[in-house]
Amino acid sequence: MDLEIQTDTTKNPVVLTLRGNLVAGIGAQLSQALSTISSQQVIFDLADITIINSSGIGEWAEFLQEHMTGKRFWFRRCTPNIVDTINLLPSFLAHGNVESMFVDFQCNKCSSEVRVEVNVLRDVTPAGEMRRKLNCDNCKKVMNTLFPEDDLFSFLSQK
Repeated sequence: MDLEIQTDTTKNPVVLTLRGNLVAGIGAQLSQALSTISSQQVIFDLADITIINSSGIGEWAEFLQEHMTGKRFWFRRCTPNIVDTINLLPSFLAHGNVESMFVDFQCNKCSSEVRVEVNVLRDVTPAGEMRRKLNCDNCKKVMNTLFPEDDLFSFLSQK
């Protein structure tokens, strides 16, 4: 699947919803989509990115460096693979910020798991600790993140 870009200019900041794969060839598509936008603030909705490879990461980082300098931008609804990439390669984030991300939680009592969208600014401290507690729907006990919070949110300390 190629990358599909949907632009919503009725909102401020403008929202670019990306669907598909971040692979070789995305740089031109992203540049073309951004060329129609005059806003200095952009949100990239990344919930529907399915595959990321090294060529796509390189083109993404180059795109951000060339076209987003001087603009404010955020990443919304980042999937675990996007967050892993951000944590490993800070250039994927550039000078943008993660607005929200999906986090996997697990109940220690009944082993139930759930994926929840977390608003990073509201629900996570600058030190990378969850402010918000989630209760299990099955047994009502407090759930924990499936992976250690300091690993999940390590990108916060890279800023």
